[in-house]
Formats: sequence, C-alpha cells, structure tokens
Amino acid sequence: MVGGHPYRSSMKKNILLIGFGNIGKRHFEGIIKSNFKMNIYIIDPLISDIDKNIIKKNNSNIYTIEFYSYLVKFKFKFDLAIVATTSDIRSKILKKLLLKNKIDNLILEKILFQKLNHYNEIYNIFKTKNIKVWINCPRKFYEIYKFIKKDIKQSDKITIDVTGENWGLGCNSIHFIDLLDFFKQFKTYNIFNNNLHNKIYLSKRKKFFEFKGSFSLITNNGDIVNLKDDKSKIGNRIITITCKKKYIIDETKKTVMIINSSKKTLKKFNQSIYQSDITNIQINEIFSKNNSSLSTYKDSMKHHIPLINFFLNHFNLNSKYKRTLCPIT
Repeated sequence: MVGGHPYRSSMKKNILLIGFGNIGKRHFEGIIKSNFKMNIYIIDPLISDIDKNIIKKNNSNIYTIEFYSYLVKFKFKFDLAIVATTSDIRSKILKKLLLKNKIDNLILEKILFQKLNHYNEIYNIFKTKNIKVWINCPRKFYEIYKFIKKDIKQSDKITIDVTGENWGLGCNSIHFIDLLDFFKQFKTYNIFNNNLHNKIYLSKRKKFFEFKGSFSLITNNGDIVNLKDDKSKIGNRIITITCKKKYIIDETKKTVMIINSSKKTLKKFNQSIYQSDITNIQINEIFSKNNSSLSTYKDSMKHHIPLINFFLNHFNLNSKYKRTLCPIT
C-alpha cells in the first residue's frame, strides 16, 4: 500500500485488524471462519515471523494478507476494521486511522478509552465520517443470554449479581452493564453501595490496574447490577439473574440453573463462547444485514462514561498520584 493512492477496493472484503495480542489473535481466528473471501491487513509492532507463518497456512478464504508494524499513511477503503489494542492508545490510533482511510464498519474492544473527553471527541469523528461503530461486548451472541432474554418480560424488575474472584472488576464490569441493556434498554444509571477496596491492584497487563471489592448500579428503570470481585469459595465467576424466575449461569460449564418457585431445571448449552467462535458470527451479521447486534458506540458511551468516572475518582482517592485518565484496559 503506497501513501497517496486513491481508495482501493475489490469485490472481496477488505478487513483491517489492529492489535495482534491475545484478543487480536482470537479475532483473527474468527475472521477466517467467516463466509466471505477477504483481503486481510494486520497491524501490530510485535507480530512475529512465527505468527505470520501460522496465519498464512490453510486459510483458503484469504485472498491476500499483509502485515505492518505500524499504521502507515495510506489511503484505503476497508469494509470492516477491528481495533483490538489496549485502551491507552486506542483514541490516538483511531485518529490516525480515520485521517485518510475510509471505514464502512468498525468494531472496537472495550474498555474504550481511559480519558473521559475522548468519548465525545471520537464520537464526533465517527458521526462526521458516517461510520457504523459497535463495541465488542459479545454476550448478546451467547445462546444462554438469548434464551433468558426471551423468557424475561419488559415489565419485570431485573437484578444481575456477578460474583467470583479475580475476574477483573475494572476491565470487565462493562460487559454486565451492557448485558442488562440487552435484556432491558435503559437511558441512565447511577452507582451506589461503593465497597471497593482502598488498595489499588496491579493488573496482569503491564501499566494497568485493577479493583477489588464490590459496587452496585441502578438504572432509570429501577433494574440493578451488583458486581463483586473478592475472595470467594465459588472460584469461578457466577452470574445470577433474578426477575420472576432466577437464572444461575456458569459460563465455564455453559449451564443455567432455572429456579421457578420450588422447581429447579438445569439447562445445558453447547455453543462456544470463545471470541474465536464469535467474531465470524459478528462479521457475517454485519455484511449480510448491514447491522450488528452489538451495542452501538453511542449506546456504549452511556455505559462507559459513568463507570470510568467512578473508577477514576476511586483511583485518585486512593493513590498518591492524581490522574486525568483511568488506567484500566
């Protein structure tokens, strides 16, 4: 790709993947399972020759594949871009990417950004350039949650309890806020019952931090999410959804226990919940329906901003360094 070229396009789908760490690799494994012939472009400064050789083998629906160590200044038209970088560099990458390239569809990993002012700034760029943007909180694609959604009435009050140990309260709470919105759309929420530990914990990812303890939130509809990451006898993260019935979900075992009065029913699901088996479904939906079941960027902003503000305030109250960005990813 040469800087200054006019937009290039083809009958095959042009897919851009930025970031080839753990989640980026899982996205790639899903991309190649999709129903479309593709030209794939991967950008990552640390991609190895071993990875390149693995990628090139046995991928019959890839027409061409190109690798870049950084975002070069080219003009190009992408049918879909997936940005799977860490949150600290995502806004910078998006600004560079959208400076000259045309993007029809865009999937972003969460947490979106660490700085609050980046949310509206980037939203205005997307709006100006008329890009369809979705955030990868993929539980909407899980058969377990689609089954529960059909069973819940919109008039029901819903409580979601998430409990377990070391499941990433900071980086993963957004998934369950998004899940509640999937069951029953809301406009706003408020955080209460702040019982986070005063200690700030190092994340497994370098330069990032995590929280432990618990907090709750309530939406304008009166539905509640209780989130707890602390020492637990349970071990695995357990999600409990309570309305007229109670649903106890173990995602690792792919089971849901349904409790209705005194009756208990265990339901088993066989669908894989790995991103490598979800990305292809997401891509097929976007290209066949020109839309996605994922939350739009605009909707996900309302999920992200109060949460980032809450975590940032807690971080600054319990750290000797005052920050304007929330160091979670």
